[in-house]
Amino acid sequence: MQGCVSEDTTVFLKDKTGEVLEVTFAFFNALLDADPSGADLGEYRILSRSGWTELLSVARRNLWEGEQLCHLRTRLGRISLTGEHRLPV
Repeated sequence: MQGCVSEDTTVFLKDKTGEVLEVTFAFFNALLDADPSGADLGEYRILSRSGWTELLSVARRNLWEGEQLCHLRTRLGRISLTGEHRLPV
């Protein structure tokens, strides 16, 4: 099973014009609610460990009943994720 991060997690996107956007995953809710096919996702690249990566899909789900989020804070920022999420160290 894949882990999840909360919708207030910040990511960096680059649009087709080259503009870099700092958004949260909540950005994708509006995008996918407007077009569930996700056709507009191809307009963006997401910053990953290997650089700017083509964005193919975004999986969304609600927390299960009783499922908790773990909140981690580092010198670089904060992230909230489910217990199933793998975190490289």
